[in-house]
Amino acid sequence: MKFKALLSAAFALFSGFAFAQSSPGLSPQAIVVNPAPTSLKVNVAVNKAGANPLYTEGERLQISINVNQDAYVYAFNITSTNEVIVLLPNGFSNGTPLMRANETRTFPGPNDRYTIDVTAPFGQEKIFALASKTPLDLSRVIPQVTSGNFTQATVQGTGLARPLALVVTPLPPQDWTSDYVDFRTQARVVAQTTGTLQVNSNVNGAQIFVDNVLVGNTSVTIPANVGQRSVRVSANGYSDFNQVATVRGGQTTIINANLQSIVQNGTITILTSPADATVFVDNVRIGNGLQTVPVTPGQHTVRVTANGYQDFNTTVNVGSGANITVRATLQAIIQNGVLQINVPNGAQVFINGGSVGTNSGRITVPAGQYAIRVVLNGFQDFNTTVSVQAGQTTVVNANLQPLSGSLVVRSNVANARVFVNGNEVGTIGNDGVLRVDNLPAGNHEVTIVAPGFRTQVQQFSIRAGSITEIFANLARI
Repeated sequence: MKFKALLSAAFALFSGFAFAQSSPGLSPQAIVVNPAPTSLKVNVAVNKAGANPLYTEGERLQISINVNQDAYVYAFNITSTNEVIVLLPNGFSNGTPLMRANETRTFPGPNDRYTIDVTAPFGQEKIFALASKTPLDLSRVIPQVTSGNFTQATVQGTGLARPLALVVTPLPPQDWTSDYVDFRTQARVVAQTTGTLQVNSNVNGAQIFVDNVLVGNTSVTIPANVGQRSVRVSANGYSDFNQVATVRGGQTTIINANLQSIVQNGTITILTSPADATVFVDNVRIGNGLQTVPVTPGQHTVRVTANGYQDFNTTVNVGSGANITVRATLQAIIQNGVLQINVPNGAQVFINGGSVGTNSGRITVPAGQYAIRVVLNGFQDFNTTVSVQAGQTTVVNANLQPLSGSLVVRSNVANARVFVNGNEVGTIGNDGVLRVDNLPAGNHEVTIVAPGFRTQVQQFSIRAGSITEIFANLARI
């Protein structure tokens, strides 16, 4: 601490106070403490709040002391180097050590002729106050106290308790008491005004400008003032690199300049087959047929399309100023399909009127509409129309229906039941007639049954497209 006299050139430098709990020599037991209960109270504080407050070099410290009864007050500074400085009494403070009940006195006071400034050495410090109802003779333990200024005691902090105990022991225990306060001091942090700027580049020898001043070629490390610095890196054939760098005091700021080469556009020429195909570059329609397209260096996609053809797709890598030719020959889309025609054995198959053979088979045909006819003796012709899709198989199942004729049964008994090949097909009407259509051509058997009449069974033949008549004259039983 620096105790600086305002009216005198003389001043003394003293270090701060050691923290009681961190130094065994300055524990509370190392200062004199009254073990007996007493109504006399003294409180000592500094002008910063909180436990163990921090003071920085150059700050001013004030001490306040309060007593609840009339008392003589003595104050000591136990420094970070364990020295003892007598603060009260001193030759610069006005008044006597006597303080009145409930009085609070600040040191230095408004009219005192000194200040207390924080200086080196720094560390933990302590203010120790001792209050007594009667004056104390400190000269018995600290002879220098009579020098009139701030007294730097020859006793060390670890030895303060014993000498003071000799002073207060003769007093009644209730006539004295003590208090202390801890605080810390530290050096002022001086902000640095310069830092270091390191500039690297992917191009060796590139010129470096800081705040538009050429400072060298990559890579360099230079001192720079703190704050915002504009950095520019230049090299032939490359675009300039520009960046604002923040330089901090005592730190190194690194700039990595990735210079991009200056490039020239190239071209892609597309030759198409068929000649009128549509051309796309990077999914943008360019036009039809032969095209020459300017492009930036790098990868580009080319697509060529035409009706009836498969799309042509490719990717080309165009260098700076390069000319690339793409020959796009499109492949025709497959137009054929397959007809799978399933027919009975021996059936004749016709497609669009032309015979394609007998029996089932697979036939490859162009996509489109087709008329199918299947012919087989004894069966009705099968006719249908199908649509064949490109690349697909169309199946035709020709289910031929046999050729048929009709049977007319005449009987003398109305309501007689008629069976053909064992299957009942109807009854004789009131007009004595039953007609049965769609009987397959060939031989059949008819049975006529009526209650009270003899059953009649008869063989008959059906010819395609003709009518066969049978007369059943049933006899009574």
